[in-house]
Amino acid sequence: GSHTIRAVARHSGGTVASATVSFSISAPSTFAPIRVNAGGPSYTDPSGNIWTDRGYTGGYTFRKSVPIANTTTPVLYHSERLSNRQFYYRFQVPNGTYQVKLKFAEIYHRAAGKRVLNVLLNGAQVETNFDAFAVSGGYARAVDRTHTVTVTNGVLEIRIVPVVDDGKINAFEITQQ
Repeated sequence: GSHTIRAVARHSGGTVASATVSFSISAPSTFAPIRVNAGGPSYTDPSGNIWTDRGYTGGYTFRKSVPIANTTTPVLYHSERLSNRQFYYRFQVPNGTYQVKLKFAEIYHRAAGKRVLNVLLNGAQVETNFDAFAVSGGYARAVDRTHTVTVTNGVLEIRIVPVVDDGKINAFEITQQ
């Protein structure tokens, strides 16, 4: 919105000086994509994008540097945020439509059915009984899942809900459509 500030200075001799400044504050017209390397260190991908672990509530971290199939950015799958309770990532964003790319690789269990989870975006379940091992075809194989979410309250939340063992996520990217 528009704002005006007026400053007045009075001297004991009666001299008066004043100044008025008008200005506007507006939200940025562009949205900077949010890239999270869950549970991991800051990482710059081959395109120069920076991925950091931020915006989370709950969970703990696990890292394991193993070769990851099906990706050109294996570092994003070497770490994860996980928990045997629900945890979430939450970001303040302008209202609008967003694409959320969730990144998973099973880097602990070596069989299907050992880790199963649900994922909710702003309260809407977008993944049900998701098993990264089963969907990707095995251990240490990247699988990305992309979903669209509309934000009407200025908040975008990614909630991980464990079903079997700990729920987890390796990384994700949020871009505005």
